[in-house]
Amino acid sequence: MQKTDNISQMRIQDKQINNPQEIADAFNKYFLTAAGKIPTDNSKIQEDVKLLHENKNDEILEMKLIPTMGNERKHGIELFRL
Repeated sequence: MQKTDNISQMRIQDKQINNPQEIADAFNKYFLTAAGKIPTDNSKIQEDVKLLHENKNDEILEMKLIPTMGNERKHGIELFRL
């Protein structure tokens, strides 16, 4: 049996949801709510930024964008749908 990461149903507040759009809306609502609870204390943000700078990887020097053909973009998008 192959393992899948697809979610075909979920229970929210004792209600079974099977509609993919409703499931997507539920996830969006959850993450928007969670994002609103992230502390915005500036001192904590500055501490986090300092930690990121102290631990940055200097081996990554640059990123180059490479032009792609339409079929390559379509294939990449299809990979995300799996």
